[in-house]
Amino acid sequence: MMNKTAVSPVQQDDWVLCHYFNSSNYLQIARIENRTGWRFERVVFPKQRLLFNAPVEAELEVQTSASTPTSERIPCSDLACTEGLA
Repeated sequence: MMNKTAVSPVQQDDWVLCHYFNSSNYLQIARIENRTGWRFERVVFPKQRLLFNAPVEAELEVQTSASTPTSERIPCSDLACTEGLA
């Protein structure tokens, strides 16, 4: 039987629910690597929404696979979902 109170290598006290939307017409790779002991990577299709939990101080790196590849970094604190949005 699995212990539900197992401690992960990363404390989750400072984590937030984040939302990212790929508004482009290109496939994107979303990645977080700036947190020791934790890694996140997903493919995000055009017009797809991505919900994920991440450390508040993490940065989401988004790489776009256009004819001229681009990359941007977005603080997860800027992607945090807030209650009461319609």
